[in-house]
Amino acid sequence: MKIQGLISGLVFMSAIVLLANGNKTGLTGKIQDESGFGIISSSLEVYDINSKHKLIYKGDSQENGTYMLSDLKPGEYKFIVKAKGFDDKIETVKVESTSFDLGTIVLCENDISLNEAVIYGKASQKEVVILDEVVIYGKAK
Repeated sequence: MKIQGLISGLVFMSAIVLLANGNKTGLTGKIQDESGFGIISSSLEVYDINSKHKLIYKGDSQENGTYMLSDLKPGEYKFIVKAKGFDDKIETVKVESTSFDLGTIVLCENDISLNEAVIYGKASQKEVVILDEVVIYGKAK
């Protein structure tokens, strides 16, 4: 009789904990480059689409590019992933289950090219290697 009461109490407490959770879910995934390497400290922002795009989470990926969000209610979200040297990635995701794996988000490298640069200054004669070409500047002997 005592065991049955103990079991009933445990079941009751488990039900209370589940209800208190309010159907919240966890979200996991990985952010990587085109070569398959995880991007360290990439920024992840999560916005609730149904609440006028309210920011509900902002954080960084772990050392290997993985991330894990908890206490996320089922719904539709906009994810913005940013990392230095990469194009931003925006994804819209509908989260329904208690645990959701978003999978791998691949960021493309963002190549920035500059136009020519003009450098002014005075220097003694020196040898400089620019793109495998030797350039000598300064006073002629």
